[in-house]
Amino acid sequence: MTTGSGVVLLYHRVADIGMDPQEIAVGTANFRKHLEILQESVSVVPLREIGTHAARHVAITFDDGYRDNATRAAPMLQSFDSPATFFVIAGSVGSAVAPWWARLEAFCFSPSGETRSVELDVGGSKLWVDSRSQPARERLFWALYWRLRPLSLSQIDDVLAVLSTQLGPTSEPPADNLFVNADDLADLATDELFEIGSHTVNHPLLASQPRDIQEKELNDSRRILEDLTGTRVRSLSYPYGGPDAFDETTVEVARSAGYTYACIVRDGLVGRDTDPLRIPRCAVRDWDRREFERRLHGWLGE
Repeated sequence: MTTGSGVVLLYHRVADIGMDPQEIAVGTANFRKHLEILQESVSVVPLREIGTHAARHVAITFDDGYRDNATRAAPMLQSFDSPATFFVIAGSVGSAVAPWWARLEAFCFSPSGETRSVELDVGGSKLWVDSRSQPARERLFWALYWRLRPLSLSQIDDVLAVLSTQLGPTSEPPADNLFVNADDLADLATDELFEIGSHTVNHPLLASQPRDIQEKELNDSRRILEDLTGTRVRSLSYPYGGPDAFDETTVEVARSAGYTYACIVRDGLVGRDTDPLRIPRCAVRDWDRREFERRLHGWLGE
């Protein structure tokens, strides 16, 4: 096991929302409490310094590039003088299309009509799921979520199109202002507290893609973000981040693409012996002060 004194925190959104089956949003009040605890108990350092300090320290990261990172999280981080890295999906900057997982949430949790079941072909496999109740809709969401992740965007769109015909029309999630736009990104990049990192172009499960697609995703995302910000992009976050999200080929491609460090999703301390292209991160949920403090001490081994 890697020993060290640093912990990297993974956030996605700072927003007060109702529907959040993936638990990726931290409420505004709780996020402020998290920052207060960090200021009181540890040093908050840039990601590039994680694992290089003797004392306990923390780096803050955000995945996907939601617009609330710029409008809510960034001002709060500035007020605490806390650095952070924002890993941005390059193809979603200023996009008018909601990501597939948000559309899937809308289909599953905002039903209209009395559809009793759903039958789909997902990646060549037949799937039948009951859809008559809220628990059934939740099972439908997760059954599809895990099956859709390894597919290409075109395959995912095909499945969602069939799903929409079976479940009936539903309110699409608001795409406008969901992700950062070019101006937001430029503003973040000009602040010395913040770093812009890559989260690929289209957010694929990289390990399920052939090498040429992985190379295109990592090289193109870096180029797009550098063109938008005028800064060098050195850091990467593998989409989804779990053990099935990347493999040796992915790490090799990241190294060849010129990334200095890359993050995964797995609890763990970061030290000088940590592989810089496999930096563990601890996922943060919408916890109150007491629970976040408990989790933080646990991650730090205290």
